[in-house]
Amino acid sequence: MSQSVSFYDRTFDTQVSNPEPEPVFIGKEGKSNFIKALICISVDFVVTIFLIFIQYGLFEIFEDNIKKTNLIIVGSIAFVFFVCILIFVISHVTILVTITKYAYIIIGAIYYGYRVILMIIYLINNEKGISNLALVFFLIILASIVPRVFAFYNIESLEKVCKKVDDNKRILAHEKFIEKIGNKVDVGNSRWSNKYS
Repeated sequence: MSQSVSFYDRTFDTQVSNPEPEPVFIGKEGKSNFIKALICISVDFVVTIFLIFIQYGLFEIFEDNIKKTNLIIVGSIAFVFFVCILIFVISHVTILVTITKYAYIIIGAIYYGYRVILMIIYLINNEKGISNLALVFFLIILASIVPRVFAFYNIESLEKVCKKVDDNKRILAHEKFIEKIGNKVDVGNSRWSNKYS
């Protein structure tokens, strides 16, 4: 059984006699999805941290210890979350990438909805005295969904590539197993024939 598979932009015929390559990506597709996912996650992280600073006030946090403490707690949670996301994506392990995909979109959607609702309530309560700066922040909050959606799309694409890699590993393992059995049968037949020759 032979199948042509591209790893690192090089083509290998996955015959039993060939050594198994290190399958991390399948060609340009996997590498492209991986890089785009990392870029989008990084942009999302920067925007999220920026919005957290805005939420607690850029200058008020230096005067209010409670706000400073809340900022440190929320910022630390966001940092740990994004670090875990990056580690899971970098691992290229299918199950971890799948967990990342769902965790990223579910937690991201909840947080996005929370920020939008919070900002809408603020705008309604301060309807008469809404500043241009507040409107700019609201637009930034609305636009923060863009890198998150792109990151989700690329993580999902990377997941599909990881599944292809897993399938190819299974094919190679199956071929080696068949070859091993064939070798044992050949050795057995050879011994049987030699005994009575």
